[in-house]
Amino acid sequence: MKPARLAFVLIICFALAVAADAGVCGRCGYESSDGAATCEHCGAPVQAVEQVRKEPMPEAQSDAGGGSAIVSNEMAAAGEFLRKGDADVARLLYRNALALEMMTASESGERTRTGKIQEMITRCGASAARVKRECRSCGGNGKRVVEITGLDGEVRKSTSGLPCLVCGGSGTETAEEPILKRRERLGQAMRRYTEFQRGRKYASMGMVWIPVEKEGTLSQRQTALAKRSCAAPCDKCLGLGRVGCKKCEGTGSLPCTNRECKNGQIVKENEGQISSGSLRSSAKCLVCGGKATIACQSCEGKGSVPCSECDGTGERAVCADCAGSGLVRCRGCDGTGTENGVPCRTCGGEKQIVCSSCSGDGRKR
Repeated sequence: MKPARLAFVLIICFALAVAADAGVCGRCGYESSDGAATCEHCGAPVQAVEQVRKEPMPEAQSDAGGGSAIVSNEMAAAGEFLRKGDADVARLLYRNALALEMMTASESGERTRTGKIQEMITRCGASAARVKRECRSCGGNGKRVVEITGLDGEVRKSTSGLPCLVCGGSGTETAEEPILKRRERLGQAMRRYTEFQRGRKYASMGMVWIPVEKEGTLSQRQTALAKRSCAAPCDKCLGLGRVGCKKCEGTGSLPCTNRECKNGQIVKENEGQISSGSLRSSAKCLVCGGKATIACQSCEGKGSVPCSECDGTGERAVCADCAGSGLVRCRGCDGTGTENGVPCRTCGGEKQIVCSSCSGDGRKR
């Protein structure tokens, strides 16, 4: 090789080595000098430059095209918890799957995966809302309790051979779970859910959990979409939309209002004639139907009333700064996406940034 050509090749190699060592700014393309902590042209920190070079989380395709593996994995995990009978954790996983699905903008279809996820969220919530408990009327023995007044005038409670009017003889009744008990159960489910997500090396982004390798790869829009789909619920009711009824103390029932009712029975005088070995006889109270209790009018027998904080929605109020979108116009570039002819350092050219008032979930704090 001729000396002149050799010299030219050496110069080119040296220039490439310097550029590789210095790095090219991911925002403006300027070659920073060796060891520079920030870009000498736009001032972007080295860490920020590296983040810009990361590929954003890809948009998911429809189910026909394979869909998002992350969403599919989340749904599979939810299904496993549901099979184990843990509907509470399954519901949290399905909610997270919905947030990830919204973030990856799945294509619509006749029956989209988004619709399936929402259906499973509703199903998990409904299966955990009602519980079986010991019958309050018979104490669990399945027999009707009656009061018998003896010749000495003393009133004694006794069980008859007839089945209980409330439980039909089963000894249990199906009712809406007391609101305080449900709050406690949801808190325990959240702890199990958090441990599970941390164990699989997922990181929290508000109420959303994503794989750790996806941190720093989300666009401003993806972050807001995910957080908005999985926003933290109302602080007072924990998203249930209802709180315990104070009048009936969450039981849903009150003592029978008929003053003559004694444990569901009306005692009648036999005018001195002995009937069935007693001077008195009893008949079923028509007010309570022999149950000794009536439904609480304040809560309509549900044991809970709509939450006054969220008006029964279970959600926090909409953020006034972003109108619930989770995004606001970038202040760095005034929504243009560029700054001095280069992509804006604040929004990366997206023109919008995550709302600082609600952290992107679109709800008032």
